[in-house]
This record gives sequence, C-alpha cells and structure tokens, in this order.
Amino acid sequence: GFNQLAETKNAFPGRMNVRKDNGQKVLFSNAGLDKRIRAKHTGVGGDGFCFRHGHVAAVDPMTTAVMSEQDETVRKTYFDWKLQDNKDSAFFGQSTGKNLLIIQVESLENFVIGQSVNGQEITPTLHRLARGGYHFSNIYEQVKCGNSSDCDFMMMTSLLPPNKSYVFGSYTENSYLTLPQILKQHGGYQSSYYHGATDSIWNYQDMLSGTLGVDTVHMDYEQDHLLNGYLSDESFVRQTLEKLDAQPLSTPFYAHVVTCSSHIPFITPQNLFLADELGKHPMGQYLQAIHYVDEQIGVLLTGMEQRGLLENTLIMVVGDHGGIHKYYPHYVSGLSEDVREDWFLQDEKYTLPLIFYDADITDAQQFPVVGGQIDVLPSLLHLLGIPPEQYEMTLLGRNLFATTRSFCIQDDGELYGTLRDEDYEIAKTVYYLSDMLIRSDTAVGRASD
Repeated sequence: GFNQLAETKNAFPGRMNVRKDNGQKVLFSNAGLDKRIRAKHTGVGGDGFCFRHGHVAAVDPMTTAVMSEQDETVRKTYFDWKLQDNKDSAFFGQSTGKNLLIIQVESLENFVIGQSVNGQEITPTLHRLARGGYHFSNIYEQVKCGNSSDCDFMMMTSLLPPNKSYVFGSYTENSYLTLPQILKQHGGYQSSYYHGATDSIWNYQDMLSGTLGVDTVHMDYEQDHLLNGYLSDESFVRQTLEKLDAQPLSTPFYAHVVTCSSHIPFITPQNLFLADELGKHPMGQYLQAIHYVDEQIGVLLTGMEQRGLLENTLIMVVGDHGGIHKYYPHYVSGLSEDVREDWFLQDEKYTLPLIFYDADITDAQQFPVVGGQIDVLPSLLHLLGIPPEQYEMTLLGRNLFATTRSFCIQDDGELYGTLRDEDYEIAKTVYYLSDMLIRSDTAVGRASD
C-alpha cells in the first residue's frame, strides 16, 4: 500500500488503481513514481493517503475551525493588500457576453507549446490558440492532495485547496462563490461539465452539481476504450459531441471539458516519429501523449464549430497540474545529449499554460507575468466583463491582466517571481487563510465585512 508507492524503484509508473484496504478505499500504483519528486510537488491522493513532500502521508479527515480575531486580521490584511494591486487594463470586458468553453488538460505543461521534434509540431492545435490569443506561460501549479480535482476547485473558486485533505471529499457542504454562480447571476449562463472518469473516486458528480453549482454534469460515458486507466480522449470527444447533439447547449453557455489521456504513464498511440532512446523514455512517451491529446482537442473544436458552438465563444485552455517534470524529474535530466533538447527543461521549475482564445482578439500576445492557478478565475472574469466589486473581496487570486506583481508562492514558502520582503510576508499567508476559510466555512460573506 503506502510503502509500495513511496519506495518503488521502477522507472515507469502505471495507472493509479483503487482497492480496499482495511475497509478503506485507497490508491496504489502498479508500477510506481519517481521518488525524487521535490517537496513542493503534489502527488496522487485519495481516500486514505496524500503523496506530498516526498513521502506518503495519511489524509486528515475533515476538520472544522472557527475564525479567531487574529484570523480575521490576517484576512483583512491580505485582501487590503490584494486590492492595492490594480493597474489600468484595456482587456476588461473584451469577451463580454460570449459563451465560455474551458478545456482542462491532464498533466499539460507549458514547455511543449509551440515546440517540434524531428520537424513534427507537438501541439499544433494548442499552439494555434496560443499564438492567436492571450498566452500566459508562467503559471505554477498549486494543487495539493486532490490533484486534478483541486484544479477544478481552483478554476471555479479561486481558493487554495485545504492543506491535508482534498476538498471534493471533505468539504462538500460548504458555501463557495463559484464561476457557475457568477456567470448565471451576471449573464444567465447555463453551465455544463464533461468528464470521462465515470467511476472516479473524487466525488465529482456531487461536488460539481451540488456545492459548485454546475447545472448539468456529464460523466455517464461508455468506457469502450481506455488509455492510461481512463476513457480515451478519442472516445471521450466522440461521445461528447454526441451528447451535444442530444442535448444542445443554450446560449450563453459555460462548458467545462476535461481530457484524461495524458495521464501517467503516458502510453498512447505513437503518432510522432522519435529516435529509439527518446521514444522509449518517459519524455518521449509524454510528448506522444500530449500530441495525441492535442489532436483530439482539434477534433472537439472542429465538431463544435460545425455545430455553430464556437461562434461568439471564448476558449480557455489550462493544464491541471504538471506531468513529465512532476513525476519524472530525475529521468528527464538523465537523457543523453544526442536526443535531449534545450527546451526539455533540466530542472523542475515547470509551468502550466493558460490560454485565452477569442476569434475577435486582434492584439494576440504572450504574457510573461508569473502567477498561480488561483489567479486564473479573476483573470477570466476580467475578460468577461464581470465587475470586480462582485468578487474581489472573496476570490483569493489576482487579475493577471491588471497586476503589478509577478509571483507565485508555493505552500512550502518557495517564491517564484519577485516580491518585496514586506509583500512576501503578506502573500505567503494565503495558504493559511484559504485553509481557515474552508474549514470555518466562511469563504463567502465574510470578506466584505
């Protein structure tokens, strides 16, 4: 169980499986992960353990708390400091009233966007969106024990997940200010969610349709073709388009689509020609997997365009967490110079892509600003023209289109980007603050006191 995952020396991990252990549902690996994962990285989690800080630790049960006067001071100081960070932005409201399509991609890192290997572009679909839209290339992951489900949570709430648990399993009765709620209130949007992990242990269905306020959750997919332990994206896209035919989206809509085929161990159809060493290496397998997923995203977009669903639509693409550099950092650096490319990255400071694409964008650009996953939602709402006073005292993240600060702090205190010492001391409290807001169920209705 726990020791098997923590101590395995196998180079290539298999899928994470569910089994019963003393009556508890836990995850285990049938092959293993690179145990040299750095402390700040989150590993896989589940009902029983959390792979974090280089070892496997038990997940704490749901705990509650009461915000003390000192906690309220921390909250007020943080939000006051956050509100000081605003500059004029010409991007506000550029996509007001448009439909929203979010594509959340498993294990997608930014370094592959726009790159080619042996003359073959790895992500032609995503690169087309990136070079025709707004591409943020320095977004760092902030997931914890919930891994992919934590990404869903941050995309919809701009809150950090709890420290030693996963919110989709422990804090399902809380009140949150969420993206589906905001869009329904300010534009009458109908929200829908599409995910092929029918038997997921992460409690998606109840959390999304109940707590987070998604109108329709589609997770009833026929498991007819599996890749890396999940429904293949080829089948997922085909069935999603069938669902769109059977249950057409009413406008304005917010559709959230989650792909899975680039999950570890990255075993997918081999559509790229790679040298033998690279082709058999985790890096080569990762490039193949991302290329395969990119192709399926292209099929999805073409299908939606043919159905008239991309007219007047803002597309947002995000990676849910790291991939090759998160799970295999040691093996990446061990590639020989004959096949290693400079852009493969030699360290673990990988980032996730954040792409906004709208056919009406005329000033496409790449943004170097450093941010984290909690900064995505405020930035999205800025483009959609939602007045900031409706959410700025509740969402913990900042608007990357209007920020004067370029940083992301990890839960171990490591700083990416730059901050003055006095700003760092305030910024790093966000992890404690978010944990307290969740455990005390005061994430909504207290920040504007």
